[in-house]
Amino acid sequence: MLAKLSTGNITALDNHAPFIERLKRNARRAGYAERIHCVVGDMASMSFPKGSFDAIWCEGAAFVMGFSNSLKAWRPLLRPKGYLAVSELVWLKKRAPKEVKDFFAREYPDMKHYKDIYPVIESSGYKMIDYFPLPAKSWWTHYYTPAEKKLVALRRKYKGNQDAQAIFDSFQLEIDMHRKYSDYYGYGFYIMQKAKS
Repeated sequence: MLAKLSTGNITALDNHAPFIERLKRNARRAGYAERIHCVVGDMASMSFPKGSFDAIWCEGAAFVMGFSNSLKAWRPLLRPKGYLAVSELVWLKKRAPKEVKDFFAREYPDMKHYKDIYPVIESSGYKMIDYFPLPAKSWWTHYYTPAEKKLVALRRKYKGNQDAQAIFDSFQLEIDMHRKYSDYYGYGFYIMQKAKS
C-alpha cells in the first residue's frame, strides 16, 4: 500500500523470514519489486546508518519494545524533519469497566489514555502532527473475524492438546473483550515529526 501511495523507495523489515518472502512475491506481482527492499531483521537492533529514512511506519508492533523506547531508538534513523507514523493500543475513555481494566492490567499494563501519549511523543524528541483512532473495521474485517473462524478449525485440529487449547482460550478471551468493550479502547494512530535536537 505504501508503494502504491508514494513514489519513494521502501525498506520493509520483519524478523519472520516467511513474511518477508511473501512480501517479495507480492511486490513482484504488483510491479513494486524495484522499490521495495526486503530485510529480515529485528526492529530493536536495526543497523541502518543514521539519517537513513524520510519516514518510519510501524503498525501494531512498537509495544514489543515499549512505545517510548521505540520512539527514542528510531529517532536517529530519521533525517532532519523526518516523520514517524506509529499505532499504539490506547484507552479511548478515562474510565473503563473493571473486567476490561483487569484484562489489560495483565496483557498490557503500560497501556495509556490516547491523550497521555502526546507528552511521551514530545519528550522523545518529536513534534506531534496528528492523531486518529483506527476504525472498527480494522479490528473485525481484517483481524478478529477471520481469526475467530480459524480458531474453530485449530481447536478441532489440536483437540487433545491442552497447551494449544489454553492458547486458543486466551485469544478467544481477547476477541470477547473487544466485542464487549471496544468503546473503551482501540488502536490510536500517531503521526509525528522529528524535532530539532
